[in-house]
Amino acid sequence: MLDAAIVGGGLIGLASALELARRGRKVCVVDAADGARASWAAAGILGPQSEVHAPSPMLELCRRSFALYPEFARGLGAEVGFRPCGTLHLAFTDAEEAALVEQRRWQEQAALRVEERSQGGRLALFFPDEGQVDNRRLLLALREACLREGVELRQGRAALGSAGLGSAGRRSAGLGSAGLRLQASGIRSEAESIEAREIVLCAGSWSGQLAALPVTPVRGQLLLVDAPPPACVVFGGGGYAVPRGAQTLIGATTENAGFDATPTEEGRAALLLVAAKLVPGAHAVVDHWAGLRPATPDTLPLLGRLPSGVIVATGHYRNGVLLAPVSAQIVAALVEGKPPPVDLAPFDPLRYAAESESALEDPT
Repeated sequence: MLDAAIVGGGLIGLASALELARRGRKVCVVDAADGARASWAAAGILGPQSEVHAPSPMLELCRRSFALYPEFARGLGAEVGFRPCGTLHLAFTDAEEAALVEQRRWQEQAALRVEERSQGGRLALFFPDEGQVDNRRLLLALREACLREGVELRQGRAALGSAGLGSAGRRSAGLGSAGLRLQASGIRSEAESIEAREIVLCAGSWSGQLAALPVTPVRGQLLLVDAPPPACVVFGGGGYAVPRGAQTLIGATTENAGFDATPTEEGRAALLLVAAKLVPGAHAVVDHWAGLRPATPDTLPLLGRLPSGVIVATGHYRNGVLLAPVSAQIVAALVEGKPPPVDLAPFDPLRYAAESESALEDPT
């Protein structure tokens, strides 16, 4: 019997599988291979100070995960573009300047490093304790590392609904359209039965379709432009610019478009305005794509266990790439029945009360 069956093969699911495998656990990852997965579409920004707006458990979770990144990246045996190169924030308007001033105020009070620079805009602040990673290289490297460690990678689309209690007192779950069924005791198909002691839900934007969790997709469009890359990630002008090889990635829109991951002309136009501020000049668009970020009502991730017994690590919204290392440690601790490395109370999936109970139904 497997120790864990993980639903979702993005960065969170794969990092969790790898962590468990390295602890000697037998693991299977089931993934629908959706092209709109946030892990592939992301920008790879590692910004614990950039993405949090006040001292909070979320800030500490992000900082802890960033501190894990050097060892996490080295352990994959491949170049994944990890660079602790800091991030630069530029203000071009009164409102942007006021926001940066406030950001510097509370971060300096919290003993975080912030440096003022003279690099364009009305105000420029540099956060040295941030960086970036090539999320696509990271995803591929995680898959290869999982295979080397004996993790089973299986393709199948999940579809869950209500069901009764399993023999262990947990609710069962079903995996549907690919002919798989996920139950409290494991994953089944017509041709095989895969038994697992624990089920881990890491399905990103699709998590709300697999359990009654308040996770919804938020579309983000990005451009790759043929512009000389900046020295580090640059925020400003309503977006950001990220070095990506010899070119520059420009992001990102925030749109409530359901599960539609289609890039739009409106999104392209908005991103070109960001590009004009951050990488001035006429630059050809090399690529244009969109992904679906998994968002919760308070934008905090869901980390913990449901009454059904299912372990949840989802809803990371804009910080899935950053939070992959610490999320993997949390999942591994829960699977092993050990205390997690951080207090999970602020990220408890049950903070939305009864709405977070699994609602799983037999797809047959």
